[in-house]
Amino acid sequence: MAFGPAFDVARAAQQLKQAGRVHISNVLAEPDAEALLADMEGARWSTALLSQDQILRLTPGMADALDVGQRNRILTEAYTEAGPNFQYLYDKFSIDAVIAAGRPCPPNLAGLYAAFNSPAWLSTFRALTGDERVARVDCHVSRYRPGHFLSAHDDEDPTNDRLFAYVLNLSKGWHVEWGGLLQFHDAEGHLSGAYTPRWNALNMFSVPQRHSVSMVTPSAKFDRFSITGWLLKAAQ
Repeated sequence: MAFGPAFDVARAAQQLKQAGRVHISNVLAEPDAEALLADMEGARWSTALLSQDQILRLTPGMADALDVGQRNRILTEAYTEAGPNFQYLYDKFSIDAVIAAGRPCPPNLAGLYAAFNSPAWLSTFRALTGDERVARVDCHVSRYRPGHFLSAHDDEDPTNDRLFAYVLNLSKGWHVEWGGLLQFHDAEGHLSGAYTPRWNALNMFSVPQRHSVSMVTPSAKFDRFSITGWLLKAAQ
């Protein structure tokens, strides 16, 4: 499967240049998007959150071993910390980390990771961003279920390798009132814009840029699936 770009790169590049972010519909061929979603639904997820400033990853086995009281304490801590501090709660599968460790990765997800780091896609990303420094792309898969969220942050990294962030949405029939919106914040703490999850749509924005993902509500009928990561400079 080629996972070739199916969008107007020049038009998207103009929008990204003007606004610092862009929403691009119909990024991949429809069969490719469907294949990715099928792999995502069967991925081995772990639940990611911060606990006392440490990254906590709960594998299915670890989560099953928790009693009700332990689960409630973890959730209460996450929601409490989300007020004044950076916090997140969602399910994650790190494609690049799994491949680097030599562990099994669903074939279409591995194929997309390879495609994104191929000369053809890297050339597309450079044309889209206007930035010739784009040298590699990392990927992880996220699944937001009711109660999941990502609080405000700007994606700036101490290594300074991140150039642009991206979110490839693979959610069908999503309603705006279900939450899970990619939200952009202005200097005064107001929303300057937001993107609703859309099937086979790519959101891309320059780094640093303050943003968040609003909490998925209990009324959501589906999980919010996406493939996310950054366009990166060459490793130093």
